[in-house]
Amino acid sequence: VSATAAATAFAAAFAAASATLSAPPSSSAPGKGKKSKTAAAAAVAATAAAGKGKKSKTAAAAAVAATAAAGKGKKSKTAAATAVAATAAAGKGKKSKTAAAAAVAATAAAGKGKKSKTAAAAAVAATAAAGKAKKSKTAAPAVATAAATAAAAAAAATAAEAAVAEAYREVESAVGYLHATSQINASQRDAVLAILCGDRAVQLVQGPPGTGKTTVISHTVALWQRLVVPVLPPLSGPGRTVEALACVARSNVAAKNIALALLKRGLGPGDFRLVVSEEYHFEWHEEQYRGQLQTVVITSNTLRGKDVTRMLAGVRIFVTTVSMLSSPKFRSAALFGKELTRLLVDEASQIYVGELMLPLHQYGKHLRSLSLFGDDVQLPPYGSEWDGAQVQSVFDHLTPPASRAIVRLRSQPNAFMVGPELTPPHGSRGTSATTGAGGDDDGAHRIMLSVSYRLPQQLCSFISTALYGGLLDSGRVPCIPNGRCARPGIRWVDVRGKEENTGSSSFRNPQEAEEVVRLVKSEFMISSSSWTVITGYDLQRTLLEKQLNKHLRGGVANGGAAAAVDNRTSGDRVYNIDTFQGREDEVVIASLVRSGTSLGFMKDDRRVNVMLTRCTHQLLIVGSLNLALANPHTLIGRMAQYCSTVGLVECRTT
Repeated sequence: VSATAAATAFAAAFAAASATLSAPPSSSAPGKGKKSKTAAAAAVAATAAAGKGKKSKTAAAAAVAATAAAGKGKKSKTAAATAVAATAAAGKGKKSKTAAAAAVAATAAAGKGKKSKTAAAAAVAATAAAGKAKKSKTAAPAVATAAATAAAAAAAATAAEAAVAEAYREVESAVGYLHATSQINASQRDAVLAILCGDRAVQLVQGPPGTGKTTVISHTVALWQRLVVPVLPPLSGPGRTVEALACVARSNVAAKNIALALLKRGLGPGDFRLVVSEEYHFEWHEEQYRGQLQTVVITSNTLRGKDVTRMLAGVRIFVTTVSMLSSPKFRSAALFGKELTRLLVDEASQIYVGELMLPLHQYGKHLRSLSLFGDDVQLPPYGSEWDGAQVQSVFDHLTPPASRAIVRLRSQPNAFMVGPELTPPHGSRGTSATTGAGGDDDGAHRIMLSVSYRLPQQLCSFISTALYGGLLDSGRVPCIPNGRCARPGIRWVDVRGKEENTGSSSFRNPQEAEEVVRLVKSEFMISSSSWTVITGYDLQRTLLEKQLNKHLRGGVANGGAAAAVDNRTSGDRVYNIDTFQGREDEVVIASLVRSGTSLGFMKDDRRVNVMLTRCTHQLLIVGSLNLALANPHTLIGRMAQYCSTVGLVECRTT
């Protein structure tokens, strides 16, 4: 029995004995000979005397004997009281382990009365009184211990807060260094700081083509992992969970690009994991996850394994799709022992707000930062129609109505909104859509990345004026190595072909397809340029694949020219516009297809913006110049006017 326990027993027994002995005697107590009040008093006296001896085993034994004798009376309340009193006296020894043992023995003796409810009640009363004892020798040490514990906890919390604050100051310094050494530009710097160190819970990062949205994401995540994670304390509440971060996208391709960027920043399997659905990985695109990605990729079926929580115990960062983030398996396995506090969403301007409702509901309790990356003047959510139904993205809901894309783009008189208007975070109504300047409260903070490292200067200048209010600059040097600077950044090849429709809603144009094949054979298959063909119609894509495939199986037929610079087949070189968003190539050939009276898909400025901004060196537009010029209000019509004015048009007759 420890010294503290002895002191506690002493205080409890003393209070109980005092209360019991001062009470009037019970009428049911027997008053015979040895079981009389006199015997009880003698037991008390003997026990008190026993307790006065310092560390005396004999006195302790006497206390035990006296207490045992006092407790032998059957059903005697007086005996019970005597036992309590004896216990109290036994505990009076100063720091005496012997006295403590005597107190324990006395208490046990008090309970030995055969079937004595009274003795049991007395023991309970003594125990209860232990907590109520006033002026207890234990009170001061207990209070002091509690105060010391509280002070230590407060000091630890203060130290943790100071460490986290210092880590974020280091983040600011690191971001400043990245900017000073030209690893990021000013708008990218502002975006990283807003996400990691800003005072807004929601950030909208608008990234026009080639402005480095993935660069911002990867730097943000790498800085958080290296500087902040090591000093983050466990979250408050049961379980001592730790903080985690997720980067998600609408498509697997975008998620894969984020993972590749994180690998480039030096993060590895101990830092992050790329979670891919089993069906997408094994049944369709396993070859896309070879090389470095093999070290970080895990498939959804792995989340059902017994050892997955142990394997992912130290991983704080996860890259996946929005749909996978909502999976119960992901939360229970990948996030076991973790809570999501930061969420970065790529392709957010293509995500209908309803797609984010479930993850926000699941992780909203601990989520402290939501960062949305996208461009609302590129492809909108699936189901939107130009000059028709407008399915609002999460970007739209978090942007003031007067600054939304539908207002900034040219007029669409037949457009109508689909779905209810949701309430944005407090203050986002006062946020500027172009400058990023927000209101004076905690609304969404909007930032535009303003330097394109993809687009040739000539093309960037046109797109900036047409769609981005002149705010988009080119980060490309004027001349491109290997003699490619001699080529203009834009060429329009005017083909007066004939569109064909086979009864479906899709179209094809054989004359355009022939011209595309001719350009590829004469200019690109014998050079080191990498090229891709994109079109807005599946019928034209199928026709182009068939014709190009003849020339990609071993070089150009009968020409003796070198084979293509890589081993891509026609299926890897011809895309429709929607599937090529987020990608790029050195040379992009765009087949417009339509040659009648309607532009069809080409009247959608957002879709045309994607088509025109995929190249890094040169854009070739193959299509009817006259049809485009007949629609001067459209983006493709303005491009036709620009090419005609600057002298970038080449005529072909077929």
